[in-house]
Amino acid sequence: MDKNTENLTIAAIEILYNASKAFAMDDQDYVPCNMCLSHDGKLILSCSKQEPTNGVLVILKGEQYDLHIIGDSKPIDAQSPYVSRYKKYFPDEINISQLVEISPVKYVMHDKNNNEVDIDSLDIINIFSGEVEDRMTEHMNDDHVDAMRDYCNFASIEINEDDPLMLGVDPHGFDLLVNNQPRRFQFNNKCETPQQVREALVDLAKRART
Repeated sequence: MDKNTENLTIAAIEILYNASKAFAMDDQDYVPCNMCLSHDGKLILSCSKQEPTNGVLVILKGEQYDLHIIGDSKPIDAQSPYVSRYKKYFPDEINISQLVEISPVKYVMHDKNNNEVDIDSLDIINIFSGEVEDRMTEHMNDDHVDAMRDYCNFASIEINEDDPLMLGVDPHGFDLLVNNQPRRFQFNNKCETPQQVREALVDLAKRART
């Protein structure tokens, strides 16, 4: 992978993780959806219909690029762990009966002039999923609320009432729930181990406090 392609891949990952809103094709219209990622790289969307569909198009908007994701969708069972993960990210959403999972089969990136940009397949599977991620988020929520408030201040995110809550951690960054809205924070470098995550969080806290 050359450096240019690598940068485009990173840009696509940033769009994917930063998108709190997605747009899915539904009966030839683009319908706004809430979105979060599952542990295993699937998109979890609340859409306007649940029928299994092949070739679903999801568009994520970025500042310089748009990421188009083509995949297959299927309804999520009420007992699925995806449901509890979605509820963490969108606690105020009452109706989750139309939740679907989308397994991406193709990624296409466009610039703002609608030119297609070459991009490799994205690796968005969370290697920290399960107990490792749970331990990290519980530790931050129990012991490091002040650090999370500093992260928000550093990113110019106003905190209205409740303290930030860490929702998830992955190799590329972490998600906080702030004012009942999921907010994405990127690491400067991809983290391969929990120790690297800890070092990245400590480094961010230090930069936020200087």
